Amino acid sequence: MEKPLYRSANNRWVAGVCGGIAEYTKIPSILIRLLFIALCLIGLPFWTIILVLLYLAASFYLPAAPGRKPIKDPGVIDAEFEVKE
Repeated sequence: MEKPLYRSANNRWVAGVCGGIAEYTKIPSILIRLLFIALCLIGLPFWTIILVLLYLAASFYLPAAPGRKPIKDPGVIDAEFEVKE
């Protein structure tokens, strides 16, 4: 059984779509982001619009990665730290 595609909880800049694709494909996320930006900048205006709409659709339809806690009070910082010795 394959691992499902999620929006990334940790590796995100905008909505976590590129980070989720990077975690799913095991490709560094910076390469996914650079490829997306290059295709948007180099492509024709029609393809740029299509790519942005696909990104927005993916950010809406892809579920968030499990284990991510919703923020209840935006004024409170909830951080989890792992001590490595």
